[in-house]
Amino acid sequence: PINIPELEIAALHLFVVQNRNRLTGWRRTYEVVEIFPTKTGVMLQTLYRWNAVNDTFVKKNESKRIYSDLTASTGMTTREIEQDLKDKETILRWLHKHDVREVTDVGMIINQYYTDIAENTSFVLDLAKKDGDPRIIINMFKEEHGIE
Repeated sequence: PINIPELEIAALHLFVVQNRNRLTGWRRTYEVVEIFPTKTGVMLQTLYRWNAVNDTFVKKNESKRIYSDLTASTGMTTREIEQDLKDKETILRWLHKHDVREVTDVGMIINQYYTDIAENTSFVLDLAKKDGDPRIIINMFKEEHGIE
């Protein structure tokens, strides 16, 4: 148990609860819980829960807070946010398929993805959609930044 005042909890958006299987060493996110303030305190709502039997996430509820907060802070519409999430899912699935697991390699690709957005290009997303080799981006990033 953690003794955190409700006022501070209300300032958070999500709890992510993780579990580590001591037999396999695998770490899994067990559930994602949304936090939203009410007149009487805070409410918690489970958005996703991990199903250990088939190692998948099950959507439990729609978010009540996340989309409105994202819209307010980014100026994006709900439709744009959903497309952005789909694009990011495409990239993450692509990295998983190509066994890109090192945090520095993932970081290089994500860095390039956000550079693409800032420059209004889509090199990373296009490569992911074509199922190209992600190491092209990793090697390019290393060369540009003098990393061996």
